[in-house]
Amino acid sequence: MTIILVVPEPKEKFTPYGPPLGLCYISAYLKMKGIYDIKGIDLNIDSVEELKRLLAAGKNNIVGIYCATKTFDESLEIAKIAKENGSVVVMGGPHPTLCPEEILQNKNTDFVVIGEGEISFYKLVNSISENKSFENIEGIGYKNDLGEMVINNNNKFIDNLDLFPFPDRKIFNQHKYPSQSMTAMATRGCPYACTNCKPALDLICGRYRIRSVENLISEIKKEIIGTYNYTAVHFVDNDLTVNKKWVTEFCTKIIEEELKFTWGCQGGIRTLDKELMTLMKKAGCINIGIGIESGSQRVLDEIINKKINLIEAKKVVDWANEVGIGIHIWLMIGIPLETLEETMQTIKFSSSLSVSSIGFSISTPWPKTGFYEICENKGFLLTDTWGEYNEKLYCKIETENFSPKDIEKYRQTIFGIFKNKKWIVDKENFIMYNPYYNKSYMGIIRSKFIMSIIPLFGEERLRKIYEFFNPDN
Repeated sequence: MTIILVVPEPKEKFTPYGPPLGLCYISAYLKMKGIYDIKGIDLNIDSVEELKRLLAAGKNNIVGIYCATKTFDESLEIAKIAKENGSVVVMGGPHPTLCPEEILQNKNTDFVVIGEGEISFYKLVNSISENKSFENIEGIGYKNDLGEMVINNNNKFIDNLDLFPFPDRKIFNQHKYPSQSMTAMATRGCPYACTNCKPALDLICGRYRIRSVENLISEIKKEIIGTYNYTAVHFVDNDLTVNKKWVTEFCTKIIEEELKFTWGCQGGIRTLDKELMTLMKKAGCINIGIGIESGSQRVLDEIINKKINLIEAKKVVDWANEVGIGIHIWLMIGIPLETLEETMQTIKFSSSLSVSSIGFSISTPWPKTGFYEICENKGFLLTDTWGEYNEKLYCKIETENFSPKDIEKYRQTIFGIFKNKKWIVDKENFIMYNPYYNKSYMGIIRSKFIMSIIPLFGEERLRKIYEFFNPDN
């Protein structure tokens, strides 16, 4: 029996930093339990033809598909290909967790895994291989002999993340990823209650948990630096800096052990200060992504429940500039219940920041989030087709304050503002890069991360980036 773990390619082009950690953790757990015939296909870097060849080469395949809402259609297409090969099809990830019945309605899907997948998927694979009953496996859904859907939704999340083995990155073609950084994850879940993510994020990731500093340092030393010889790490956590004491211990350990690697992470306004960022910088941190989301304090307080202050947010940016850490800001436009005036406040706020880059998104009502509840109750939704959602390109809600045409106009306004500022504009990914930001910082990311942006820009725009970074050449 061969286990094939698959990541779909979304409609919008996406260049991942490295192998999908969720599937790498599942593979590692299966191998710890004695199941070794596991293959990985990431269709962001691999081809459908490679997947078909892998399916044809094996017998009694179990195909596990990672399904996000934005890759709903692509996931079902992979399920069809796998089913045509006679495989057992299992879907896991955000969308099957939030909408398991919807996934099981598809004739090409046999099972769903709900929530944290390592233990549930292992038990499911074991039961399939031994022809045992599925009724006592927590955290799965399936169709019984009568064709009825059964959802065992009482999945438990593991408290101690150190019990999981290090992610098995070997099942993917590591050399195909263009980034020179390796992904890692220190935490699962998020302790905050922002309307754009919650409560869906709690169902997907569980309560906030964090690995021990020793466990994470061991992975970096043995795997990322030792096995793969990488000297840059990109942390994919929702917010690595939630626990200030933990971050301090982590950075201190890096410095004490004289580990030579650079790293970037997502951080939060509530915990970041100049003292902590100074320590992070000394420990190799070169970039922090911060979700501010809106330039309107009313929107932050009354709609998003962000519990941050814009004045404090600007202070954090200023401190980062003083310390020498690059800051990437996340912002949204088209937030349900915001006004067009507040959308413009966000745009003005973004253009006032001295940061390395800014990523915008169009507010999207993902399933079982507070945004979705608002839009459903108010009648704002323009589609019930998940495949039409794209937070970088399209607005799919209409409120009493704005229409999709209004949001598209403001999207184009953003492009115009930053082009006039001579920033590098990536329209497809809705990201603005500041070529004038902190030349020493830019020198670091040129040497560590330039490979990761080549697929985004192409040769001509890459040449312009190089000219910005190397004005004397």
